[in-house]
Amino acid sequence: MDHPWRIGAVLRVAARIFDEKGYRATSLDEIGVTKTALYHDFKNKEQLLYECIKLTYNCGQNARLEAEKADGSAFEKLQLLYRRFMENLMEERGAYTTMANISAPWTAKRLTRPAHPDRPYGSPNCW
Repeated sequence: MDHPWRIGAVLRVAARIFDEKGYRATSLDEIGVTKTALYHDFKNKEQLLYECIKLTYNCGQNARLEAEKADGSAFEKLQLLYRRFMENLMEERGAYTTMANISAPWTAKRLTRPAHPDRPYGSPNCW
């Protein structure tokens, strides 16, 4: 029988470590459970990361839905969205994974747009 509280605890720990060290630098041994237990709930490290990101996304999605239903100006709804997003994350005890800390197989060079012909490569406003 799966225990949702155990899976949630693993996700919270993994999310913090992924965020601190990055995906590639994180060893599954650092998560704090046996690999047997980890692989019982997650197919591999990639699925563990996916579930961490999904948890973060769901916190934001729930906050967005609340904000859309609320009365008030666009600015007030935006304030509510951010406040509820942060509250949702705190309820998940800080389970927050940012895409910025995920080392992907692509390089920065492949993600950089070519410079505009009238501007030097890498100059501001080239996007």
